Amino acid sequence: MATPNNSYGLSDQQLKYAYWYILHKKQLQRIFVQILLVLSTVMFIYILYGLCWYWWRGATELDYWRLQNPNYIKWAAYYQNERIRDLIIDDVKVFPTGAKRVDVGVLIANPNENWGIKQIDYYFVLASGEKTPVQSSWFLPSEEKYLLALGIDSTSQSASLVLAKKEWQRLRKDRPFPEINLIVDQIQFKSARELGVSLLRGGQLEWQVTNKSVNNFWDVGFQVILLSGAQPIAYNYIQINELPSLSSKNLMVSWAENIPTVSSVKIIPQINLFDPKVLKE
Repeated sequence: MATPNNSYGLSDQQLKYAYWYILHKKQLQRIFVQILLVLSTVMFIYILYGLCWYWWRGATELDYWRLQNPNYIKWAAYYQNERIRDLIIDDVKVFPTGAKRVDVGVLIANPNENWGIKQIDYYFVLASGEKTPVQSSWFLPSEEKYLLALGIDSTSQSASLVLAKKEWQRLRKDRPFPEINLIVDQIQFKSARELGVSLLRGGQLEWQVTNKSVNNFWDVGFQVILLSGAQPIAYNYIQINELPSLSSKNLMVSWAENIPTVSSVKIIPQINLFDPKVLKE
């Protein structure tokens, strides 16, 4: 064991190390700085190589990897699909129904596959200034239908739509909507002349609806649109209390006002799947 020979209690070996460090301190500092420079240079070259590799080949290989990896998430496409897109709104149509009344309607499409509108409040402002009562409706994902206001006291020939409220709701993949599989057929429109009814100047429409799904439904509505060519010329609406699974019902609506020549008919079933009460147990 070394014997201390100074006031600080350092051995001869420790004193030699200290003396050597003092003599070579500047050299050690230069060596340390040089090592840092070498490491920095190596890191810079590595980063530069990586950037050059990506520029020349990396982007192509990354695209290949994306195609081969089914778990890769294309965030841009994901955002594009998940964001809420605005409703597609057609021109508002106003049809006189006699006795200074009009029917007002507008075709609207929901372009969102994963988003629906649980509640949409709306009204129309007629050219003469009258406002129709506020009504509520809904839009299922990817649904196209009409917003209507029927039998409005007015003689105006044009109107504008006001959407007072839109409550969007995202469709969860683990909770899909129940199946709606309603078949509308045996559609037959007859004018008043064909019916031989003098009190009915417009006409009458009959059709059959069949519920092909396994679900029983309450409160099933039907929007009925008469068309001349591609243009709507008359609106109507009817609702039935229930439509059991695998059942059929014959329905009818009529128009008392004069109607131009009808070339086709559009019937749009309406079931509010946002309301769990529409499913009959």
